[in-house]
Amino acid sequence: MVTTAYVNHGRWVADCPDIDCPEAHQVSGGDVFQCVNCGASGVVEFPDCVDVVDAVLAVRPVPQTRNWTPDETVEDLQKENEIHGLVDT
Repeated sequence: MVTTAYVNHGRWVADCPDIDCPEAHQVSGGDVFQCVNCGASGVVEFPDCVDVVDAVLAVRPVPQTRNWTPDETVEDLQKENEIHGLVDT
C-alpha cells in the first residue's frame, strides 16, 4: 500500500494506508509507514517539491499555519504568504 506525505503544523505526516483507520504519523524521507493503531504498513510517497514547500512554509512564524496538501501548488503557498505580508527566503 502507498500513502502520501503532507505537511501539518510544520511536520511531514502521512495517513494510515488502511482507509478504515483514522491514524496518521510523522514521517521522513525513505520511511515505511507502520501504523501503531491497526498494524497496516505501506510506502510513504513524497512530492518532488519537499525542499521548496519546506522553505515557503518556514517563513510562517506560527507553526499551526505551516500546512500543505498535495492538491496545493507551491504558488498557492507563496500567494498565501504574500497575502499575510510574509516574504519567502
